[in-house]
Amino acid sequence: MLVVLLWLPMVAAAGTLVTLPWPRPLGPADALPTPVIRAVDEDREGYLWFASDDGLLRFDGHRFRAWRREQGLLDLDLRALHVDAQDRLWLATASQGLVKLSADRSVFQSMPGDAAAVLPRTGIVQVTSTPDGTLWVGTVADGLFSRQADGRWCAVPLPHPFGRALRVNALAVDRDGSLWVGTSHGVLRRAGTHFVAVPLRRGGRVDVQSLWPDPDGGVWAATRSGVHRWDAVGTPGVPTAPGMPVLRSREGELWTTDATGLVRHPHGRAPQPVPLRDLDGTIRRTAGVSHALQDRVGGVWWIGQGRGLWHLPARWRQFTLLPAARDGWPGLDAHYVLALAASAGEQVWIAGDNGRVQRVDVRTGQSDTGFHYRPERLHPEAVGMAEDRHGRLWLTSGNTLSRYTPGTGQLRHWLLGWEGSTGAVDLESCRDGSLWLARVDRIQRRDADGALQLSAVPQALGLMPPANGPQLLCTDDGVLWATDRTGLKRWLPAQERFAAVDGAPQDDVGAIARGADGDYWISSPAVLRRYRWDGQRLRKTHSFGVVHGYPHLLARALVVDVRGVAWAGGTRGLIRVDPHGGGIRQFGSDDGLPGHDVLPRRMVRTAGDHVVAAVHEGGVLLFDPATIVRPAGHAGLVVHAITARRGNVQVTLPVGVAPVPLSGGDRHVRVSARLLSGGEPSRVRYRFRLQGHDADWQENGAAGQRVFERLPVGLQTVEVQARQGDGDWSPIRRIALQVVPAWWQTRTARYAAVAGGTAALWLGAWGGLARRR
Repeated sequence: MLVVLLWLPMVAAAGTLVTLPWPRPLGPADALPTPVIRAVDEDREGYLWFASDDGLLRFDGHRFRAWRREQGLLDLDLRALHVDAQDRLWLATASQGLVKLSADRSVFQSMPGDAAAVLPRTGIVQVTSTPDGTLWVGTVADGLFSRQADGRWCAVPLPHPFGRALRVNALAVDRDGSLWVGTSHGVLRRAGTHFVAVPLRRGGRVDVQSLWPDPDGGVWAATRSGVHRWDAVGTPGVPTAPGMPVLRSREGELWTTDATGLVRHPHGRAPQPVPLRDLDGTIRRTAGVSHALQDRVGGVWWIGQGRGLWHLPARWRQFTLLPAARDGWPGLDAHYVLALAASAGEQVWIAGDNGRVQRVDVRTGQSDTGFHYRPERLHPEAVGMAEDRHGRLWLTSGNTLSRYTPGTGQLRHWLLGWEGSTGAVDLESCRDGSLWLARVDRIQRRDADGALQLSAVPQALGLMPPANGPQLLCTDDGVLWATDRTGLKRWLPAQERFAAVDGAPQDDVGAIARGADGDYWISSPAVLRRYRWDGQRLRKTHSFGVVHGYPHLLARALVVDVRGVAWAGGTRGLIRVDPHGGGIRQFGSDDGLPGHDVLPRRMVRTAGDHVVAAVHEGGVLLFDPATIVRPAGHAGLVVHAITARRGNVQVTLPVGVAPVPLSGGDRHVRVSARLLSGGEPSRVRYRFRLQGHDADWQENGAAGQRVFERLPVGLQTVEVQARQGDGDWSPIRRIALQVVPAWWQTRTARYAAVAGGTAALWLGAWGGLARRR
């Protein structure tokens, strides 16, 4: 049988899933005002700062905020950006020279140099700093400048023949803190107080376009003639990759860029092209990357050459999305998946909306060519598939039942005698060889050769099917189950009908699944229950509802892994329910989930305990339940605003000072916090505590705000924590508030009030005495 590769470089080691990173493009929906981004850096708090052609941009984990002329930035066209060890931002502008933004982010200051060295107003393209506190500035026509830690500037002379090269194309600081300078004549490395030229492997000179410091040591250079590499002392070496590196992740993987785009270099595997999509989903054919950064929580940011910004979440390896083939990139045969069925080993059958069935190996990405069927004008759920015990695939679509034998390629068809299409169809192959087909208006049973044995309306068999049709489950112990409008029913062979089961739920059932431990999981509205079957009745052992963190949904896709953990899918994503104390976890984009809408009845588990799910976004989602872990790191938690009502005026207080000054007369003191996680804001939880006054933490959901009607006079400390999803609470962030007495709260005012009261009493008494006289 002909075999094709879904993604040639994705071949993985045995027992592992294919991995395919899908960086997400950012745009107007994220409040990104421009696609032209030129540099990125991360500050001490965890904010990400971007230099763009439309001002200075800051990303807080959820949205962008712009600093422009209204905030004091005179030139919005930024060419470079750097955050130094003192948390100050240095900006290279197109026409206003070098600009510094203070550590409290309140003041922009022009940095023209001094009497010893005057910086140009145009042509600054590089800014960086070394561990000794020296700031380095590279220009296109005026050479190299430095600013010492004490604020003194100087023009840095370069050795011959570099002294004639006034154009500094690149600056880089290596792992050891040494400065490297790329010019049109080659590369220099700072050794002590002077610069030395680093040699090339074949001698000569090169016009260096960019430098990249390798976290493993040494520096790489991109030139017009190719890529060069040196070790920490400047000895030339052989590049280990053909493209120019832009990132070595904390996992040690190298990412390079060339004329065709971005390439990942997994350990021990072939290089893997990484698609970069535009906002409309089109994959760029030539998408070079100029800069990359891995933030503190592990997310990766890519800046395109010329335009474009993409983000890859920290835990992207947990989930893989196999999309439809498009724009010359390989992938699935179809965009929309109509049915899934587990096959032998680590394979899965996929029926697409293009009328084609293919069998995919989830470890290697290899696909059988399969066969064609006719899905025209069919309901999206009107295709059912199941593999029988002989490895043959059964498929129903419309009025046709088909059987495909992989070894021979034989394809046989039967007419079902069904009229029209009335929604979803379920197909189940049982251990005894029988085949069951169920629709909302008809149920059939056929033998292993496709011969019809039973055909009746569901009501005649004791079943009141749900509006979307019944789901069937045929277990290894020979029991056939069917979902019903009033719960769950079991097939009684002797009576040839379905009957109610003692202990079964009495409400709508969206899905049913059985684990390797023999326990059953049943999905109902806003609840997932676990049962044990004793041969006569279902005995409920667990119930997970909204009070336990289960979302308000009716999951219509459900599987159970080998550990007995249930995985439910629906319109709001993927939910894991662990009955062994692991709780409930709902996955989102911050967990690396690239598709959030799992389609009904289209989630299966392979023999190797890998899960495959069709998603509404297109393609199939692959993951290994054993590799899904809780978040390990913590995103930065910041207090980004403190406001108060002072008289009839709303005042904003400085958050960069400690303690924050307040008056005892201030009302409605609002403390606002934000977790810089990059995840979905609705899945972030915050809690606050006022030391010495709150007995316990005060949780307020995703709002991230605590309002105090009035604070006691004195030094007060507000504590705040946050967490993303079911992750651990972040380290405590403390904010000191110095509440000084209002004039009427001072000792003088109190003395005056006492004196006034005493005087009033004395005058009253004296007046009464005078009247009696």
